Amino acid sequence: MPRRMLAAISVLAVVTVATVAPLALFPGSATAQDPDYIYHIDTSGPVNSGSILTTRALIDNPGGMLIGWSIAICLDGNADFLEVTDGTAPMTGNGGGPADFVQTDLFPGFGVRQGVVINFVGLNDLPIAEDHEAITMQTELLGPPGTTAVLSFCPAGYPFDSSFTENLVVDPAGIAIFPTVLDGSISIIECTETPAPPTNFTCVIDTGNNCPCQALLE
Repeated sequence: MPRRMLAAISVLAVVTVATVAPLALFPGSATAQDPDYIYHIDTSGPVNSGSILTTRALIDNPGGMLIGWSIAICLDGNADFLEVTDGTAPMTGNGGGPADFVQTDLFPGFGVRQGVVINFVGLNDLPIAEDHEAITMQTELLGPPGTTAVLSFCPAGYPFDSSFTENLVVDPAGIAIFPTVLDGSISIIECTETPAPPTNFTCVIDTGNNCPCQALLE
């Protein structure tokens, strides 16, 4: 079996095989976090408790092109994902079209996972770039003011599901690589904590949209 096809099958195994050592399925593997491949989460804030905002799981791959990846993100109880959608990387990474395989699963209250194979026969790879958008997540802030919601990349199994997912990228040689992971955090505030407007102005707070000043009134 061609190495490229074996690597593609191995990415699928990460999201379908029940609680195994996924790296054993790859022709080769690198076990330390590699700084040339980075998972990170795009967040905003501070945000009022009860607000809903869009967060994104992103991939930087200055170290080389990728044939696939798997992502697992966990929640800490101060936030929940209401909806998740495939980002631009899996939807356009296959020569401008969707990847040959994309599976993104939401586990309400616990997190989200994604497995992607760009092209089964190696016609296209995810190009070298920063901020490839893997997943977009509609995130509701549940914690009280003064707390922080943490969205963390974590090797994970989820309730009522037998699969286990590692955070991995796979290069064109079929090598599975642990990327450097940078978790996301969102500070939760009261809208009254918004910085005061200029003297002689009143800040009209938009309580449904991250507590910004919606307008300044004299």
